[in-house]
Amino acid sequence: MAKDRKISGWSWDLFISDDEKLIATSNGRNGIYVYDLETLKPVLKTKTVSYVGYVAVSPDRKRVAAKNTSGLLALLSMETGEEICRNKMAEGEGYLMTFTDDSKYVLDLDHWGRTMLLDTENHFSMLDEGFQDKDGHTLFSYLHYDRFSRNIYKIVDRGHGYKCAAAMVTPADKDHISYKVIREFQGPAPNHLMGISFCKEKNYYLTSDKKQIVATDKNFQEIERIPLPFKDEEAYRYIRKIWVSPGEKYAFISMGGTDSALFELSSMKLVREFEYECLADFKMIEKDSKYIISTWLGTYIGNI
Repeated sequence: MAKDRKISGWSWDLFISDDEKLIATSNGRNGIYVYDLETLKPVLKTKTVSYVGYVAVSPDRKRVAAKNTSGLLALLSMETGEEICRNKMAEGEGYLMTFTDDSKYVLDLDHWGRTMLLDTENHFSMLDEGFQDKDGHTLFSYLHYDRFSRNIYKIVDRGHGYKCAAAMVTPADKDHISYKVIREFQGPAPNHLMGISFCKEKNYYLTSDKKQIVATDKNFQEIERIPLPFKDEEAYRYIRKIWVSPGEKYAFISMGGTDSALFELSSMKLVREFEYECLADFKMIEKDSKYIISTWLGTYIGNI
């Protein structure tokens, strides 16, 4: 079995370009990296705001966005690595941002359910303010941009003005951001910390008892449940997070510590076990033939 190749940096949610040619990471401090995914040679290495959490590249390959753990967003030149501008946005930690198709704007998402916009001239605007309780406190929401459906999903628990937890969606269109409920959950909302995967055809999430993967359509309407393969009840206690590959061929399961494993999704047959510590994210590219495992110690790339 060929040894996995390593690149510098990591992320809780790796940026991979739509054509799967580029990957972006950070060192968790102020260093950011963009690599060519075919050669694994660096396209850009530069420094920016402190404590970078997420990095994204514009479709035209001219700009890079870097966001830190305080929500401070910087735009940089892909050619020179020099900073173009920086903006405090709503001053809240958040999720992976995305450029609009014309590369002129960045759609930014934070932990408080706010959807924001920054242009290349450093103009900030709030597109959706999220939810507030009766005392005016902004409530936590999980937001995710799905590059396959070109939608932004919002997952909220009870207490956001609804009688139960709900999944909401809006087109990722800067001029038409309007979240609409597509499913109400009878129990708790899917927990993104245990894994919600937005794949090419379906969405997936782990049940709260960690024993099944739920497959849904893009409107979160349930299609089927896939039992996990463990015979020992004790094993379910150790599951930390599950990712389903974009082509929906595989499920990657983190068991905590250094233990993780890749399974065929349809049969739950074991494909390969891994021993990487401090695991942060998992992705697959090239029709689910190549995997990318991001850890605090670096990002590893290998073939099935």
